[in-house]
Amino acid sequence: MYIARDEWAAARPADRHRFAILAAVRRARDAGGVVSHLSAAVLHGLPLYRFRGGPVHAMVPRSAHPPSGRALRRHTGALDPQDVVVVDGIRCTSLGRERVVSARGRRGVREAAWVIEFADGRAELPGESVSRLQLHRLGFRDIDLQVAVEGPRGSAYFVDIALRDVRTFWEFDGEVKYRDPSLRRGRSVEDVVLDEKRREDWIRGVTQWRLCRGGFADIASPEALAARLAAFGVRPPR
Repeated sequence: MYIARDEWAAARPADRHRFAILAAVRRARDAGGVVSHLSAAVLHGLPLYRFRGGPVHAMVPRSAHPPSGRALRRHTGALDPQDVVVVDGIRCTSLGRERVVSARGRRGVREAAWVIEFADGRAELPGESVSRLQLHRLGFRDIDLQVAVEGPRGSAYFVDIALRDVRTFWEFDGEVKYRDPSLRRGRSVEDVVLDEKRREDWIRGVTQWRLCRGGFADIASPEALAARLAAFGVRPPR
């Protein structure tokens, strides 16, 4: 299977994986298989944190016993009809594949149950979700998301995460809001930075709380985030 070099070079990791899925589906001979796992997540367009590609994943019947290769990893298992959907003409596992109640005893269900309980739909970006997970791993428990702070002239500022037990705000500061013209809404990078500074000064002054910022490098591990917070004098509650 071939693709134009320029198109491949310009593609993001998730897009490259989609190309690999298309190639695998066209070459596959086991008609009973469906795209699964991370590959299904790519087809569904889910946000994937630190995704760098890898082999295409597919689920096949237990009776098939097909081999896996470097580019295609096959998993054996039974799928109910409601577990299979069609996305862009490709059969893949559905978003509800890991239904916890009906899947008790299956592999990975305990972890899935914890994730569902811990997840919070108020997180607007993957970086916020990962920040909250690392904060939890560090021992923070009184964590709130998208906290409103009264702004000037009746407006409101929303802060990504509030750590109420240490009176500290945490903001995930991704570069995209500075670099992406569509998110700047006609403003220059300098104007965006100045607006962020005014907003941050107001929040600190009104609440008398610390406000700490960090990017992907600072949430790569609990230790990295702990070091970032410690630089601002913030430590997990004992």
